[in-house]
Amino acid sequence: MVDQQALEASLAAGDRLLDQERYQEAIDHFIDLAHQHPGDPRVTLHLAGAYDSAGREEEAVAPYRAALAAGLDVDERLRARIQLASTLRNLGQNQEAVEILTAVCEENPRHRAARAFLALALTSADRAPEAVSGLLDLLLTNPGPLEAYQRSLRWYADDLLS
Repeated sequence: MVDQQALEASLAAGDRLLDQERYQEAIDHFIDLAHQHPGDPRVTLHLAGAYDSAGREEEAVAPYRAALAAGLDVDERLRARIQLASTLRNLGQNQEAVEILTAVCEENPRHRAARAFLALALTSADRAPEAVSGLLDLLLTNPGPLEAYQRSLRWYADDLLS
């Protein structure tokens, strides 16, 4: 039987490496953890996020898809879908990103970060009027924080102007 507390501590240790921008160490940590816990969707999700954080988006897609296929809880599934869609957008797969994020937003209409990522995907898909409309609606109807994605969204906002 898996010691859930030990697994949670190991996942948190890998996340701390990411927070310290020690990307390769985090990737190696999550790969080792995946060998110890084969098929665990949470470990797979963390590995995908580590690849993503390291700028290795191509390597993140398969683990995101595997984590989603293996079954995640509701919050982790939401996180995986947002992060997968953002990665697909970064790889130029804008239509699939829009489709994923549209579904996420339909299921979670008050999730501000999902709506912000949808606006980015729409912009990348040359659908800027829809993106601006969605952001204006978000500002008017759903004030509040952007969940756990403020750093990423700030970077993308700045990148749009560069």
